[in-house]
Amino acid sequence: MADSTSDDRSGNVGTVLLAFAIGAVAGAAFALLYAPASGGEMREFLGDKARDAARKAREAARVGREVIKDVYDEATGDHA
Repeated sequence: MADSTSDDRSGNVGTVLLAFAIGAVAGAAFALLYAPASGGEMREFLGDKARDAARKAREAARVGREVIKDVYDEATGDHA
């Protein structure tokens, strides 16, 4: 049976990913509302932000996979 540490760590990953998503949406909304720009500038800005968000999402997914693997290994007793 897994201890509460495993449950806490997997719960923290979900919290971090949710906070990231909320922050990304809030930041994009703020930028659109308070930083008017021409169409071309706005497309460039949004493209840059989308690429940055994709990079951060890939990193968060990588970290999440590592945590899940660690929790699984701990739960199954595979401490290689």
